[in-house]
Amino acid sequence: MKFEKIFLDFTPHLDDHNIRILNHIDTAAWVWHPDLTTLDSAFVKFIKTFESKDETIRVHLSADMRFEFMIDNIRVCRGPDRADPEHWSFSSYDITLEAGEHQIEVLVWHLHDDAPLGLPTYQPGFIFAAEGEYDNLLSTGKANWNCSIIHGWKARPKTLKGYFFVVGNSLEINLGQWKNTEETKKVIVIKPGLKSSGTGLRVQGWKLFPSTMPDQYNSKTTPGEFRAITHKWHDNYQFTEKDCAEIPTNYQKLFNHESIHIPPNTNLTLIWDLKNYYCAYSEIAINKGKGTTIEWLWAESLFDETKKAKLNRNDIAGKYFDGHGNKWIADGSKHSHRSHWWWSGRYILINIKTKEEELIINELCLDETNYPLTYEGSFETNDDEFTDIQTIATRVMQMCAHEHFMDCPYYEQLMYVGDTRLEILTNFIMQQDHRLPARCIDLFDFSRRDHGFVAEHTPSRQNQLSTTFSMISCWLIHDYLMWRGSKEWLQDRIYGVRSALDQCRIYLREDNLIGKMPGWPFMDWVPEWKLGNVPTSEELPTAPINIMYYWTLRKAAELETHLNETEMASRYNRYADEIAEKIIPAFFDEKTGLFADDLAHLHYSEHAQCLALLSGLIKEDKALSVFENMLGYKDLARTTIYFSYYLFETMKQFDRGDLIIEKFDFWKKLKEQGFKTAVEQPEPSRSDCHAWGAHPMYHMHASLMGIRPTSIGFGTIEIKPSPGDLTFIKSKTPHPLGMIECDLKFEGNTCKGSVNLPEGLTGQFIWRNKTIDLQSNNKIMCS
Repeated sequence: MKFEKIFLDFTPHLDDHNIRILNHIDTAAWVWHPDLTTLDSAFVKFIKTFESKDETIRVHLSADMRFEFMIDNIRVCRGPDRADPEHWSFSSYDITLEAGEHQIEVLVWHLHDDAPLGLPTYQPGFIFAAEGEYDNLLSTGKANWNCSIIHGWKARPKTLKGYFFVVGNSLEINLGQWKNTEETKKVIVIKPGLKSSGTGLRVQGWKLFPSTMPDQYNSKTTPGEFRAITHKWHDNYQFTEKDCAEIPTNYQKLFNHESIHIPPNTNLTLIWDLKNYYCAYSEIAINKGKGTTIEWLWAESLFDETKKAKLNRNDIAGKYFDGHGNKWIADGSKHSHRSHWWWSGRYILINIKTKEEELIINELCLDETNYPLTYEGSFETNDDEFTDIQTIATRVMQMCAHEHFMDCPYYEQLMYVGDTRLEILTNFIMQQDHRLPARCIDLFDFSRRDHGFVAEHTPSRQNQLSTTFSMISCWLIHDYLMWRGSKEWLQDRIYGVRSALDQCRIYLREDNLIGKMPGWPFMDWVPEWKLGNVPTSEELPTAPINIMYYWTLRKAAELETHLNETEMASRYNRYADEIAEKIIPAFFDEKTGLFADDLAHLHYSEHAQCLALLSGLIKEDKALSVFENMLGYKDLARTTIYFSYYLFETMKQFDRGDLIIEKFDFWKKLKEQGFKTAVEQPEPSRSDCHAWGAHPMYHMHASLMGIRPTSIGFGTIEIKPSPGDLTFIKSKTPHPLGMIECDLKFEGNTCKGSVNLPEGLTGQFIWRNKTIDLQSNNKIMCS
């Protein structure tokens, strides 16, 4: 058998969904088990046996919430791509089969509130469609499908305390009951196949859109080693040096794919160090051990006695384990089982309690999963620690890239606007593939409510609003346009920018400043700020939020100009001029030479200065003064990991690559602290894997080497190095046309080397006050 994913035309704003038949799958019916209501959580197996010729069959399928599609016991895919019911995804495959009998099995699960928050739902259901002569033979609602309920499971209350934790509850699985499913029954139709309406009548339910995403990367692996063992673990157990010193070599045989035997009446707890950060489905294969319980808990790190600080992530002794994951109950027979959902972390606690029969463990393994994201580029320099930063940044990007980017895989698995902007920009310097960034932008656009603002995070069963992030969603459009987009792409998405900005104007006060706005005005996790909010921003105008609005207006004017919408561009520039006239007298403090955060000039931050400088609010003759004042003023709220992206952008603007490199020290120290990925915030950090911390890798290419697009779709390039004290940079940066290869040496005011551009790309190289026009192959000599 061979199968290949097929990508159909995707038209995100064609609103004929559920009115007219747009794709063949629309003609199939949504079905479900006859004994289940829409309120029941369930695992349901759908089965269809059929005869085929020696040929290729095109099929389409989806489910709510999740499915795993298999033919003849071979997994084809998991799905669907995450989305809201108004933009529900279906997957399409060309499947080549040999002549004869075949069996389709699709495991569908729907867990309501026990599922991850990031899995929206309309109601439980399954749909399958085949084309051509196999339509009536295989399509739900036309063919006879059977289904059965899988029993033997129950949700386990989440055990992780003290944090926002919404990745869904784990399960307790009775393996004997799970394997012996009940008698199959005929499916029932819950939503008939669509018939086109000539009068515009829309049927309720899922609006189906073809998947634009490649299947997730999957690979079975058993990495790492056991690093601690005890026979007396409990929730408040502190691991000792002795626990870490006496690991019987017998247990390590699992890592060589050999079985191990656990004696009867044994309590055994093992700490498994994966030696890296993983996102994976948990998979076990066992035999015997009737009545044995096996608990598999995931953690990013162990905690100190407060269960808040994690200290060095390499350490186990003297620390406590607090994690979450599945529990299996053996029935004495041979089983293999994979968790329904994926978990993440570096450490796994395996807790085994046998009864009267020994347990044989044949396999403990990870079914690793993430978006197929690779670092195609490179960045070499005389500072070897840049390699460590890239390793950490690459891994955190991979672990936070799935069916969309996400803030963190361990605690939330949600996609936030502010995080995603930095992840998308970093994606652009990592690989040519830009399907994931495009998908993320569309998902935010889909989340837009009648008020014009996008959701702070999406997809989700819970709506959250941040007007600061909604403004940043407009910046996302601008970023993508310049790095990978086109006018045609922009034309489909400009309406969202317009609606967000029109909505912002509702919150202009009589003094023409943006005042209190709805939702969460999040800016950055500054320790001195409450909930990441600029002081007074929940009630009064603040400089950072007003400058964000000003900058969004300027970016929108540029977008409209690209579409030759001169009237709209003029309108946004006029609005920007009007609010600039109010921002500067209200917030600029002549005494400090800085922008205050608040109207009373009691609070100051790097954030306000960065936004004022990057947005062009400050004229060039005063900009350098504000920048230098920011560097010298001691009583500023400092940017943390997330907003340091904008600080680095500001430093790049003033050709201060030396300051960017100095700030890289935080990332250089992560390795010695045991981190495998970038963290959410300075210690004590909740999340050890937060991809907004990958942006230093972006700045290596875009700021230190200075590679930036200067026209839409990266049609032309500017390379303006700011190497600081680096003596050489050798880099490869992906571009839609190929690879940008730079090999430059720096000595004093001299820069020499070579710049090779992909065929068809032109631009300029700028060093100090000298400009060189670039073609395909260029020798550089500037002083």
